Amino acid sequence: MENHHTTAPVPQPFPNLKGAILLMLGGWGLMFLTGAAVRPFLSMEGMTAAGNIVGLSLMTWFGVRKARAPAVEVLSLRPFPPRLLAPLFLLAFSGSILVAEIGNLAEEIFPIPPSLRDLFLRILLAENWTEFLQRAALIVFIAPVTEELMFRGVFQHGLVKNYGPKKGIAIASICFGTFHLIPWQALGATLVGILLGIVVTRTGSILAGMVLHAIWNLLPLLAVSALKNLSLPGYALNLDTIAHIPAPAIVLALGIFLVTLHTFWCQTASKTAGPKPPSGSSQ
Repeated sequence: MENHHTTAPVPQPFPNLKGAILLMLGGWGLMFLTGAAVRPFLSMEGMTAAGNIVGLSLMTWFGVRKARAPAVEVLSLRPFPPRLLAPLFLLAFSGSILVAEIGNLAEEIFPIPPSLRDLFLRILLAENWTEFLQRAALIVFIAPVTEELMFRGVFQHGLVKNYGPKKGIAIASICFGTFHLIPWQALGATLVGILLGIVVTRTGSILAGMVLHAIWNLLPLLAVSALKNLSLPGYALNLDTIAHIPAPAIVLALGIFLVTLHTFWCQTASKTAGPKPPSGSSQ
């Protein structure tokens, strides 16, 4: 009598696309619940910070547990060479100018409602050093740390294993853009997410992504709160007008970005180009 042995299906790495969507829904829910709970006691910035910390931290913890792999591997908790700090700064500086102008062009087609524009400016505008440090804590420290751990950590780890490096980074970046909820932020955040995904993949370090993310967020905060009239036209939101970045600045930023990206690519090891998808996974 023949024995027919059935092989148990290999569990799909977590998260796949469905798992990523569920993690985002969980993160949104926890952020809104936390914000509502602390609303009587904290300012808008405090509510946002509390919701961000609780929602993304719990979803990151859950994602690491479901991934059934060491946290160091899932979250890419490794150092990166200090020589990459200069390229990361230049990528953030030039890339943020290019993405800002893409946002300006998009706003010509889909104008931002005045109330939403005012909200964006309130998040960035600080009248004194105390307010500046409060906003910097949220935008430059809390957001880069929690968002990178979730999206370039948990999300990218599972999605790259399931769909390969290119599709995995693209899906994680779209999730990152979508997570911002506001359509006027989604496109820019998706583009930034792709760059962050490449940086983390090439360096093998989530810390490199956090540094790039922090610099990227710091620049508009400085432009609105510290530099004000000295900042580049069109780089930061104006109260009631759509301004565009001058063409020479765009060309210069594009040149800096491409040269720096090439330099960064050459300085990072090709072996960190991302894990290959498991055999039998969809591409």
